Amino acid sequence: MLAYNLKRVVKINNVAMDSGVDTFTLTDAPGKNRQVPARYTFVYEWLKASGRF
Repeated sequence: MLAYNLKRVVKINNVAMDSGVDTFTLTDAPGKNRQVPARYTFVYEWLKASGRF
């Protein structure tokens, strides 16, 4: 299972940065659940091709 706790997207010119915190629910072999927080950052760049983005 995945829960989105925090998400922020910032766009500057042709670059966008998507960062946040998710919480994953993991199940071990005996079946016990545990929640694990995870931070992430993705950077996207729009490129022009044939005069178009």
